[in-house]
Amino acid sequence: MNRLPLSTVKKSGGENPVYLTVHKNGKWLINGNYTEGSVSVYPISEGGKIEPHVQNFQFSEGSVDVKRQNRAHIHSTVFSPNYDYLFLPDLGADKIRAYQFKNENAQPLQEAKTAFTKNNLRKRTETFYVSSKWKICLLY
Repeated sequence: MNRLPLSTVKKSGGENPVYLTVHKNGKWLINGNYTEGSVSVYPISEGGKIEPHVQNFQFSEGSVDVKRQNRAHIHSTVFSPNYDYLFLPDLGADKIRAYQFKNENAQPLQEAKTAFTKNNLRKRTETFYVSSKWKICLLY
């Protein structure tokens, strides 16, 4: 059986890691944690080693319907096609969180205006349709 060697182990910065994404330049790893509703940003060294996280965002906001969701639940961490924004569908808060990505900064994520979404749509998974400017988010 072929196996990849375990090269780096890092704490996720939250509970129940659910999604990983790497910036196109290979220098940044973004991790989303479902249960705690958090996101961590890790630099990746020239040799491919994952360094300690330089940013960690803990979201606590729940849904407008607190009986359904009383805290944040990040489902994925998705870069825009040109990698200058990061989007975080948050099932718990019923929104898609948005961050501008500044590759040259030591802490590359800066909060941007949250994408407009209707309440109670249960944002989960998203992707960009490559041949257009449209963003697709799978709703449950």
